[in-house]
Amino acid sequence: MAELNVSMTARKIGDKAGVIDIKGDVTSASESVLMEAYEEGGGEKLKVVLLNFTGL
Repeated sequence: MAELNVSMTARKIGDKAGVIDIKGDVTSASESVLMEAYEEGGGEKLKVVLLNFTGL
């Protein structure tokens, strides 16, 4: 399996919105990292999730 070269961090904006900041290379193997960041940021409680691809 190839080494993942991606990091994702989550931050909340109010009670119902969050942003996931993505840095590195996104591939199909990045799903677990994305889901971990999603849960860290609030998961199903969020109504809006923005993906910030600025760090790609």
